[in-house]
Amino acid sequence: VATDAIGMGINMDINNVSFSSLKKFDGKKLRRLNLSEIGQIAGRAGRYLNDGSFGITGECNEISADDVDLLENHKFKEIQSLFWRNSNLNFDNPSKLIKSLDEKPNQSWLRKIHECEDEKALKYFLKDQRILNIGFDKKTLMLLWECCQIPDFVKKTYGNHFEVIGNVFKFLTSKKGLISEDYMRLQLMKLDKLDGNVDSLSNRIANVRTWSYVSNKNN
Repeated sequence: VATDAIGMGINMDINNVSFSSLKKFDGKKLRRLNLSEIGQIAGRAGRYLNDGSFGITGECNEISADDVDLLENHKFKEIQSLFWRNSNLNFDNPSKLIKSLDEKPNQSWLRKIHECEDEKALKYFLKDQRILNIGFDKKTLMLLWECCQIPDFVKKTYGNHFEVIGNVFKFLTSKKGLISEDYMRLQLMKLDKLDGNVDSLSNRIANVRTWSYVSNKNN
């Protein structure tokens, strides 16, 4: 099984886990798995009923004897801090919303999370005069923020994702207040192809995930 989904959270009837690599891309860089992550993946073997085992395969670097001992005895570093972002947001106006997102935690063990993708999208649209000309009341600003939270499953270029957010927001602030069936049909027609390499197919699947997320929202 060559996927992180199995390693990080699915229980299966398996007795042994073999690591082909101790590195992963975490969205920003390729890095070595920390000990608790190795333990999480190794722990897929022998769930509940029997003792499982773990090892390495292929060109994977060896796990040191000290680390094996720590893994087998569940001795991991204590968590010293948690990432935090203010959830009590102020939607009175755009500047107050940005200010509330920038708020710092008041506990020493909490660390403010770096600017997230939804924040970047929000700041981008709040600089767009065509969007600003709409005139923001509380409800409209909350709607823009909700649109900015549409996940970027494709992760190719910001331009394309911002275009998706902008189009959804324009439809929802129009007189009809919903995305037209014609527009949605057109988006999916572009993706309804089976030709191309693995990257092309993965890209189309990611786009479908985006529209599935949008279409499953109540509003």
